[in-house]
Order: sequence, then C-alpha cells, then structure tokens
Amino acid sequence: LLKINFSHKDKLYILGDVIDRGQNPIKVLRHTMYADNIILLMGNHEKMMLDSASTDEEKRAEANDMWEWNGGYTTKREFFELSKEVRQEIIDYIATLKWYEFVEIGDKKFFLSHAALCMRDGDSFEETLQQEIKSENILWNRGELRFWENTSDYIFVHGHTPSGKWHPFGFYEILTYDNGKKINIDCGCAKIQRLGCLRLDDMCQFYVECDKSL
Repeated sequence: LLKINFSHKDKLYILGDVIDRGQNPIKVLRHTMYADNIILLMGNHEKMMLDSASTDEEKRAEANDMWEWNGGYTTKREFFELSKEVRQEIIDYIATLKWYEFVEIGDKKFFLSHAALCMRDGDSFEETLQQEIKSENILWNRGELRFWENTSDYIFVHGHTPSGKWHPFGFYEILTYDNGKKINIDCGCAKIQRLGCLRLDDMCQFYVECDKSL
C-alpha cells in the first residue's frame, strides 16, 4: 500500500486469495474486513475456508480436506487461535464477499473476478456469468482461459493462475492477452515471486518483490 501511495481517496479491489501460503493470513483478512475502501472479492481459498465451516457435515469434511491440500494449514492454525466469536465474525464476513465486480473508468468497462470467465461460442455474457457462478468455475478457471475469446464489452481482470506459467519468457508480471480483452494480475506471490497491482485509471503497473527468505 505504501508503494502505490494508497489513501482514503482510492479504492482497492483485491481479487481473492488473501489467505493461505503466506505469513499472517488472518491478519491480512481482518485488515480487509475493517477497511472501508478495500473490496475483497471471493477467491477459491476463501470459498474453501467458508465451506469448511458449513453446517453440512459431508460438505465440511470434503472442504477441510481440499483446503488443507491447497495450503490452508497456516490460515487454519491462526484462525483457531482466535475466540469463537471472532472466528464467527470472520466466517460471516467471507460469506458476504462478492464473486465479481463491474468497474467503469472513462470509456473502459472492466469485469473483475478471481479466475475470469470462459465464454463459449454462442453464449452471451449474462449466460456465461450465471453458468460460471453455478459451477464455481469463476473461482477455478485456469489454462482454458487462453483458448476462449472474450466477446463481451468488458475487459476481464483476474488472477488465480501465476502469469509466469503463460508468459512466453516465464516472467511474473501483469499479463495482457486475448487482444487486450483479458488481464492476468497474478504475479506469483504465492510462489514467492511478486505482488502486482494495476491502477485502472491509467493502467500503470506496480510491483513488490516477495521476500524469498521466508
């Protein structure tokens, strides 16, 4: 936030996955809870955490296994150090997270989500959005995003898959593809690479190198 000179006049959208595979995940999550100008969208890791608190025993057990397999142990350890009341407050907050956001700046229209949409031939944007939410693919889509053209009026901004996996030279940087209609801002922070930030006003990019000694 210091790098981008973030102030109360700004609005920051975080495209999910502030927890797991890093230090102090609960501290970061709670910071987003109380910040008026920080909008956290649902990521697959937040969804796994939410499902792990389900009242459905079978769903809860399956979610717990998946969450731990995907690196949830650090978050879980910090989470259960908190009081029952605070834990419930966090779960209630996660349950309120939006799965996507529309942002318009000037003549540009952006669609923000954790893992973007795969628009199949012939499907409208509205049909695709409903299908992707129902299947939860909007939280999990990966390589298939490169092979389906974005035919909507929106620029899709997403994360989830580290950009270095798709970059022709393996660079972990904000990656624009599909003729400028999709932007991947996941710069591999979970893989100890970089944290990227894209300022939508002028498309300026900011980076913070991750501490590889951690």
